[in-house]
Amino acid sequence: PPRARRYYRLNRDLHLRPKVMDFTSFFLLPDGRLRAGWRLLLFVVIFLAAAILFHWTASAFFRERAIISQTALLAAASIAGLAAVSVATWLMTSLLEHEPFWAVGLALGQQSPREMALGLAGGAGLVGTIAAVEWAVGAIHFELSGTSAAPALVLIAGGTGFLALSATSEELLFRGYPF
Repeated sequence: PPRARRYYRLNRDLHLRPKVMDFTSFFLLPDGRLRAGWRLLLFVVIFLAAAILFHWTASAFFRERAIISQTALLAAASIAGLAAVSVATWLMTSLLEHEPFWAVGLALGQQSPREMALGLAGGAGLVGTIAAVEWAVGAIHFELSGTSAAPALVLIAGGTGFLALSATSEELLFRGYPF
């Protein structure tokens, strides 16, 4: 039929013609959401801006004090990092994805205590194994300090707290919204 021939003639070279991407399709998906690469870039920009803001605020707070302990600086940096990644994740999940903050895998469920215990036991086991191997080859040695156990327990608890803050920040940054 003549109509089919005309259609064929008009469309036979469509696959050879370059596809033109309009400006909005460069940034947006067909459903109107921002493309994944742009969402990731926006997350990084928000995270960096929040990190600068929170670290600047923490340093301004400590700038007024004459003597600053390394422990206080470490605590401030850990808290600022966790605050920055939390703010960036919350903004992206609530404003762009229209999901709750917990949607990145932080929701508590019936298995949460068991999973937390397994994670802590696994981490302690790995650290203990590394320390045992280093002690066995003579790379480190242990000795009693001659003081009571209370200061050592405070030091261990403080170090565990800093590591927990840092681990939470790292997990939220590398396993949360961006991934």
